Amino acid sequence: MAGVCYNTAVNLFIINFKNKDMFKKIFLASFICAFTLSLATVALAQSGQGLGKQNAPGQVKKSGIQASLAASKATFDPVCMQTAVDKRETALMAAFDTRYNSTKTVLQKRADAQKAAWAITDAKARRTAMKKVWADYAVSIKKVVKEWQANRANAWKTFTTDRKACGAQAATEDGNTGASVDSQL
Repeated sequence: MAGVCYNTAVNLFIINFKNKDMFKKIFLASFICAFTLSLATVALAQSGQGLGKQNAPGQVKKSGIQASLAASKATFDPVCMQTAVDKRETALMAAFDTRYNSTKTVLQKRADAQKAAWAITDAKARRTAMKKVWADYAVSIKKVVKEWQANRANAWKTFTTDRKACGAQAATEDGNTGASVDSQL
């Protein structure tokens, strides 16, 4: 890695020898090399390949994943988690069905109100009626969305509580990363 940085700096020096900005380019190349080396050092340290505590002869070091799996086998109930997931997904599907049906009802009311407004022959009265149609629709659809959001949040809150009963690993693993995906529905 250092050899590559040195070669880069030398090449820039040779190519740009007559250039007045040579110092800036060499400085930039040196900075890039130093930055790259610092990233490599951090990566090695995080992967455990750098300097650190060595195992005693004859000892086999378990990786972090192996150690956590071994420690958590006694504190993890997969059937409990499957039940919690099933309960959450059933609640989300019911909430989505409610949202769908409510949205459909609101859209039907909007269509009926628009038809009635278009039947009005007076232009000013028709305009007033159309404004009311859209204002009522906005209020109704916001209510539907708020109800969906509350039901979705409640399903995930219940899931978070339920999975705590499934063991220490279940309570901390996965987080609620899926909750943010569901919020996009």
